[in-house]
Amino acid sequence: MISIIMPTYNAERYLAASLWSVLQQDFPHFEVLVVDDHSTDGSAAVARDFASNDPRVRCITNQRNKGVSGARNTGLDRANGDWVAFLDSDDLLTAGSLRLRMEFIARTPACRILATDHSYIDEAGVVTVERRFSSVGLIDAARRSVRTNARDFCLEDPIGFFLDEFCLMWTGSILLHRSVIDQAGRFDETMSHGEDTRYWFQAALHHPVHFLDWVSVQYRQSATSASADMQKALIGRELFYRKLRNDSDFVAYRSKATRRLAMAICERAYYFRQTRRFWLGTSHSLRALAIAPTNALAWRNLAASVLRKP
Repeated sequence: MISIIMPTYNAERYLAASLWSVLQQDFPHFEVLVVDDHSTDGSAAVARDFASNDPRVRCITNQRNKGVSGARNTGLDRANGDWVAFLDSDDLLTAGSLRLRMEFIARTPACRILATDHSYIDEAGVVTVERRFSSVGLIDAARRSVRTNARDFCLEDPIGFFLDEFCLMWTGSILLHRSVIDQAGRFDETMSHGEDTRYWFQAALHHPVHFLDWVSVQYRQSATSASADMQKALIGRELFYRKLRNDSDFVAYRSKATRRLAMAICERAYYFRQTRRFWLGTSHSLRALAIAPTNALAWRNLAASVLRKP
C-alpha cells in the first residue's frame, strides 16, 4: 500500500481537486492522510467530508500550526503504507500516476527511491511547463552522468549528481520505501524553506535513485506558493547548504557542498544587486569569497556591487 501524505493549510480553494486526483487513480491500494495544519479556512471541513465518504481518506488535525515540515512529520507518524508519497494540497496527480510507478517497482525489486518529472500549472489548472526537469536540461545531464540513453535510468551516486547539477527529486513526484523513511527520519522543522530538499538528500545518502522520465504530478504555481517568495527561498537555500556542509554524514561531499554554499550566497548577492541594495551585494560577495576565494562569480558580483551596477 502507498501512504500519500497531504499537508494542508488554508487550501480550501484547491484541496478537493487534489483529493479527487488521488481518488480517481486506477491503483486501488493507497491511503490519503490529509494533515490539516490548524487552518483558519474551511480546509478541515473539506477533508472531513471526503473522509466520511471514502475510507481511504483520513483527516488528521494539528492542534497548532507546525509548518509544512511538522505537518509532513505528523503524516509520517500515522502512515501505514509500505511506500510513502507526498502531495501538496494544491497539486494534482496525473492519470495512472500510482499504477505506472508501482508497475516499475514490481519490475525492479531493488528500487527503494523512485522519482519522476513534473509539470507546472497555473492557478486555473492550465499547463505552463510540460516537463520541468527536462526543460532545464537536467534529464540530459543525468543521462550523461550515468552514460545511458535509456528513457529510465538509475543514479548510483545521487548526492554527487545533486551537488554537481541539481536535485533530481521533487516533493510531489517521490515514492520512498518504508525502509528509507525509517533510515532518513523526519523533516527538519527548523527550516522554513528547502526542508524538502534536505530530506531528499537524507533519503538518497544510502540509496540509489531510480528515475522515470514522465510526469506523475502537476505542481500548481500560485501567488501564495512558498517558492514564490524569492528572498526567503534564497535564504533557505543558503541555510540548506550550510547545514549540509557541516553535517558529518555528508563529510565525503564537503568540498562540493562548500562550492554550492558559495554559489547560494552569490545568488543572494546578485538578488541584492538587482534590487539596488549594493551594500548588501558587496557584503554577500565578500562572504562567498571567504568560503571560496577563487569563485569567479563572487568576484564579478563584488566588482559590480562596488561600482553600483545591477
